[in-house]
Amino acid sequence: MCCCLFLSVTLGVQAQKPPQDWQSEVRHYAEARDWSSASQVVNAVLARSPKDLEARAWKARLLLWSGRVKKAESGFLSLTRDDPKDPDIWQGLASVYARQGRWDDAVSALGHAVEIAPARTDLRIARAQALRALNRPEEAREEFLTVLKTNASSEEAKRGL
Repeated sequence: MCCCLFLSVTLGVQAQKPPQDWQSEVRHYAEARDWSSASQVVNAVLARSPKDLEARAWKARLLLWSGRVKKAESGFLSLTRDDPKDPDIWQGLASVYARQGRWDDAVSALGHAVEIAPARTDLRIARAQALRALNRPEEAREEFLTVLKTNASSEEAKRGL
């Protein structure tokens, strides 16, 4: 009886969490590399709202980070169709391709991300690194220089050059 009361109170409190609180919980578990707990949180959100783009993106990230690369690729590809204007989705897909050594595909995905958000230096640096992996140093250099034009103190761009 006492256990049932505790569980109902605990579950009731959890159900009242603000919608964004689940993301901090997932980040916490991800930092600890507790993929199972992080996935449980995301899956609970998806059970309530299966089309939640943010939860689907988190699921794809967790799949990638936990080594389930093919499932992550499928998740990110689905997201690019449903939300093609989100540069973070394209960056996630590029990370999948990089993990697979598919650098041409990674550069292409990062190209989409940069088109959407040209001022984001993190995307340009990632694209430069992918270009470097393809042994295209001049294009990589151009990306690093573009970053330095907008952020002269970027240590990553300086190191990249």
